Amino acid sequence: MEEKHFFAVHTFISDEARRKVLTPPEKRTPPQKRSTEKEWVDGLHGKYAKCMQTWIGNEEFFYCHWVAASEQDVYRQLEEFSLGDQL
Repeated sequence: MEEKHFFAVHTFISDEARRKVLTPPEKRTPPQKRSTEKEWVDGLHGKYAKCMQTWIGNEEFFYCHWVAASEQDVYRQLEEFSLGDQL
């Protein structure tokens, strides 16, 4: 099946969720290891869709470039990643 490209605007559900994403891993409590680019890519390639790029600023929203067979597959992937109600 042919893959399609989707540009999604994701909105954080709270300031706390936004801070969690924007805080670098090494500055979190407790500190965490920063992922390599390969680990990041591997972590966002799921069963239904692949997140190819993200653009995150300091606002209440951010953008993602997804590749999937359908828009519904992007939503399915967000649910599988347990992100559907957290962003």
